[in-house]
Amino acid sequence: MDKITFNGKKIKELREKSKIPQTSFAKQIGISQSFLSQIENSTRMPSLDITKKIADCLQVSVDELLVHEDTDSNNIAMGYDYEDFIAIIAGQNEKIRQYEEQHRVMQEQINTLIAANGNLASVVGKNAGNQ
Repeated sequence: MDKITFNGKKIKELREKSKIPQTSFAKQIGISQSFLSQIENSTRMPSLDITKKIADCLQVSVDELLVHEDTDSNNIAMGYDYEDFIAIIAGQNEKIRQYEEQHRVMQEQINTLIAANGNLASVVGKNAGNQ
């Protein structure tokens, strides 16, 4: 089975070839410049979602950002076979979906509290005017 490594050097080469400054590219994909630098230097690995955004912006496939052998010293050796790697990424995506759902529910609760507070303020204001 192939081992999967992430090719940060390739991202940097493609970004520079496209003449996109690191700051602009980071903003375009929704991450900090510092995190992009770490990705390009292969000290951090992006989530699948960020990897897809990178590939889309650079107009390449996600597979082009991965290496199927452990020969390049500028890559992060994942230590997983391809199927394990896909399963890990799928698990990360499920966690992201769960966090997004929790965020949505909390935002609804906040909006409900804000609306209730506004109603309470108007009732208190009316009662104060009646005295």
